[in-house]
Amino acid sequence: KIERQVINARFGLEDGVKRSPDEVARMLGLTLQKVREYTRTASRKLPIRASEGPVTVLHQDSEIIVVNKPPDVRSQPVHRFKGDSVLQRLVRVLGYAPCLVHRLDMHTSGILVFALNPKAAQIIIKQFTERTVRKKYLLIAEGVPNKEDYSVEVGIGLHPSVVHKRAPDPRGQPAFTSFTLLSSQSRDRWLNHTAQRSSNPIEAKDFPPAGASLLLAAPRTGRRHQIRIHAQHSGHPILGDDLYGRVGPCAPRLALHAYEITFEHPSGTGPMTLRAPLPDDLVAACRNLGLGVERVQHEE
Repeated sequence: KIERQVINARFGLEDGVKRSPDEVARMLGLTLQKVREYTRTASRKLPIRASEGPVTVLHQDSEIIVVNKPPDVRSQPVHRFKGDSVLQRLVRVLGYAPCLVHRLDMHTSGILVFALNPKAAQIIIKQFTERTVRKKYLLIAEGVPNKEDYSVEVGIGLHPSVVHKRAPDPRGQPAFTSFTLLSSQSRDRWLNHTAQRSSNPIEAKDFPPAGASLLLAAPRTGRRHQIRIHAQHSGHPILGDDLYGRVGPCAPRLALHAYEITFEHPSGTGPMTLRAPLPDDLVAACRNLGLGVERVQHEE
């Protein structure tokens, strides 16, 4: 009971007022040391707080639940007692916290896998560690690649000046991504055709001078911001990427979507492949840019 009182007062779970440890100590008549101790122990014992928000379930069985993560929602909470995340939304749906076996960047949408028990989590995490899981992402990029299929193999390390960024670094962690061109549009062709639609929100001045492309990316490794960095390194940064690309009316947000995943089901029944359809906002962005999405839609 006292642990819950400390947490409620510390993080304002009931009255919305966040307090410092000193304020909590005075409020509850505790020593500062006890407030810190109760905060630590409560973090281990109290359940993760559920949050509201829609959850689109792509697959569920006795071992796993797979969801289509919306953009701008975290995979897991920054703090177990506040905020919003896909994990917290599943707490509301399931009544308990499933095991997150991998993550997506906050602004990336798409397929996200959770295990429903520790044994299943261990089996799937091992596959990620051994790099036997196969993932595919869809992205809208600036420019048009010279080849239909190409790859980027360059290490990734810390950015020299920005803490939350990463940068290409030959001495960094090894990273490999293959790219496939699905559709492309030049600026001249767009001006002559797609731009003429009265409903198109993109103005001529905003269309990328080098054109635009819909790409399929298949990372072999799983470094932080890997696809975003490799896309930029190849000369085709992702539209809507405020760290490594360009932002503007061409893309409503980071135009990166986790489209497909293949892994061995933890029950031992063999490999399974699941897909998360390209969301409406990115479908609209493709059409406004004159990019065809037929190849992706036919495969769903």
